Amino acid sequence: MYRCLPAAKRSKKLRYIVSAVLTVWPLAPLSAQGGNTNPDPHDVRAGSEIFNSICTVCHGQEGNQVPGVDLAHGTFHFAKTDQDLIHIIRNGIPGSGMPANNMSEASAAAVVSYLHQMAADNADNTITNGNADHGRVLYQSLGCAKCHRIGEVGSRLGPDLTNIGNLRRSAILERKLLDPAKDIRPENRFVTVVTESGRTITGKLMNQDTFTVLLMDPSETLLSFNRADLKQVTIEDKSTIMPSYRDKLSNQDLSDLVTYLKQQKGAPVQ
Repeated sequence: MYRCLPAAKRSKKLRYIVSAVLTVWPLAPLSAQGGNTNPDPHDVRAGSEIFNSICTVCHGQEGNQVPGVDLAHGTFHFAKTDQDLIHIIRNGIPGSGMPANNMSEASAAAVVSYLHQMAADNADNTITNGNADHGRVLYQSLGCAKCHRIGEVGSRLGPDLTNIGNLRRSAILERKLLDPAKDIRPENRFVTVVTESGRTITGKLMNQDTFTVLLMDPSETLLSFNRADLKQVTIEDKSTIMPSYRDKLSNQDLSDLVTYLKQQKGAPVQ
């Protein structure tokens, strides 16, 4: 058996889940920043989280806000090797605006790994300055709001794009449009359950534990299932309902859509 949560309880449950995510998620990068954890020096995702939490304030999401420094394309003033970069990240540059950061060498090395990934992404990036107005038209005509939300408009089924311009670089947005299943974050996973009667339901995974599975179906209804009453539970780690737009959008259309998304820098929906 499964149950659809009443409207009042659905709203309360959803607010609780969103509040928990917004409260807990930002803390992970800060712990790495403080040097209390030692990520794998080659962990690009850990490096990305640290970079986004402390480096973007000055360098920006694309790594090019400091004149003469382009972190996403390997342009540095004072570093020639990875070890130089690690030293600068940890100790800063005296007499410049680059401060020292209290982090472990492993954390700094993870940031350097992320910088290498940024450069690799940008080498494949075809995005140029697009037309944001046409990008908005494309966003609407492609039906993106059926899964995504910007401000108060759209669905909560997919990732909220209200603040996506501050969270993702152009190269990453392009990659997600062309190959959406390549790197699915845990909070964006879908789950497929099969009930005792043979009914198959796919939705966004909101929560799970030993006994229950909570998902949001395409109509944004929260459904709670007892695991004991399900024939099958499949967490979709390698697939997504988002279609690929490879060979469906011209290079110009792709640039326009990414440019529109990069302009979305509003506060996340509370």
